[in-house]
Amino acid sequence: MEGCQETPINAHSIQQNGALSLIESEINGNQSVYTFTELELNVNNESVFRPIGKRQASTFFGFCNKHDTEIFQEIENSPNGIDLNTAKHKFLLSFRAFAISYHRKKEDVKLFISADESLRKEIKKHSDIDDEGYEKYISGSKIAVEEMKPQRDFLINALNTGDFDCLHFLSYSVDHSVQFTSTMYTSPPYLFSGEEINISEDTNFEYSDIISTVIPLQNRAIVVLASFKDRPKGIKYLEEIDSFQKREKEIALTWHFLTNSENVFFSPNAFNSLPEGQQRKIIELYLDSKDLNKPYLKFDSKKFDINLFEKP
Repeated sequence: MEGCQETPINAHSIQQNGALSLIESEINGNQSVYTFTELELNVNNESVFRPIGKRQASTFFGFCNKHDTEIFQEIENSPNGIDLNTAKHKFLLSFRAFAISYHRKKEDVKLFISADESLRKEIKKHSDIDDEGYEKYISGSKIAVEEMKPQRDFLINALNTGDFDCLHFLSYSVDHSVQFTSTMYTSPPYLFSGEEINISEDTNFEYSDIISTVIPLQNRAIVVLASFKDRPKGIKYLEEIDSFQKREKEIALTWHFLTNSENVFFSPNAFNSLPEGQQRKIIELYLDSKDLNKPYLKFDSKKFDINLFEKP
């Protein structure tokens, strides 16, 4: 937190003994999860998941132990008691999702700027970008950090004053657990209707960011999406999703989580049981969404029908 002098701890943005424990699976004798940041090439030169332990999953040095405990204890100590009718619970989930994204973006800027030539070559090779793409990423990340600073201050003030209804929320739940989890802050390029909302080279452009969380619990799963109230296109994004019927809403939410962030975690057992075509599609969506040399992805209901919220 701003002004805190304590040492930040390596905290989880997704509860290690909650959601991550529910989705982990045994692989080669180890309990593991899958995530987009841990991909490797198989013998056919295809990107596949490399399993990691939940201790490595979704961690960041954002809060000291005192603040991490005090701020989130209401949703951490009793995650099954999270109430989507309670503004405070929705706010805390969104606040944490924002915090990890803000922290990671700041760390990205530091890394990319300070990298020596050999590290830059490795980063460009791993990300499949050229010199222009590298500089474009730095520029975009700097802009994102600067735009997030007033939003960070706004959320901290809301936390301190108890103004938990300061965001526009969309909540959704299913009456069974799901096999993936995520917490993230992203700028979807298009509305589901196809209207462009977050594509601009203008440094003064105001992005309509969406703060997003999906958490599997013992007997249900919850989704909270949030937009800042001064961003009408962000609100429209949520309203479009909310207007869909159950199946198309779940497909839209699946698209949202698969194409907008790397901070998504899957159950290896559940993922490996999907048809091979769906497995490839999920990984390709992530790779295409982060590829600066490809057009922004646009939702097409005729071509995308993966629903990660279906009951097993």
